[in-house]
Amino acid sequence: RLDRKVATIRREAPDATDEGDDDEVVVTRGFYRIDETIQCRAVVVAAPPCVFVDDVVIEPPLSEERKTKMRATATWCGDWVKVAATFSEPFWRKANASGVVCTKGPLQVWWEACSPETDGATVLVGLGVGVDIDQKNLRRVVVDALGPPFGAKAVEAHLISVECKAWMTDDLTYRAGTERDYGHELLQAPHDGRIFFAGTETAPAHGHVYGALF
Repeated sequence: RLDRKVATIRREAPDATDEGDDDEVVVTRGFYRIDETIQCRAVVVAAPPCVFVDDVVIEPPLSEERKTKMRATATWCGDWVKVAATFSEPFWRKANASGVVCTKGPLQVWWEACSPETDGATVLVGLGVGVDIDQKNLRRVVVDALGPPFGAKAVEAHLISVECKAWMTDDLTYRAGTERDYGHELLQAPHDGRIFFAGTETAPAHGHVYGALF
């Protein structure tokens, strides 16, 4: 994960005490929880291509054709916003409701983000597109969205906390790309034989954890 701008990946000769013949890959500070330079044989990149291409300096550099493709590739689901509302108990189950709700407004669909066997604190997750969410009044957003199907008083009484993430506001995740040609060869191919790209935008079956596993 990128932690701040700008990180660096470069090749350099191995330490004199190393018996290997190949150059090592050196990853310098700038990545999540890495405050010092580390040496490794290979690097796996799972950051969105449009972020990686401008926030990470690579030596030797990527080709201009590849840079152009990466900059143009939109972050998968980068324009989505997710709200997680934690309730003291799954009160909607008493009315035999599933917790799956379609609503009007900035959050179009809600569902349970927990096990069906959970009896205690339970989370409903709302998903929408864009950043049209009142971050200062998240409780009101939740009550307005879930009040009609479940009852505003019940939602208020059981609501413990609300968390929100709008990826469009995170410049370490999102850039306004114009293409969604996910799985393209220019996004997949290893670089310099040591840097491998395995993000969601890289895999043909994009949109899930399989992108990183691929």
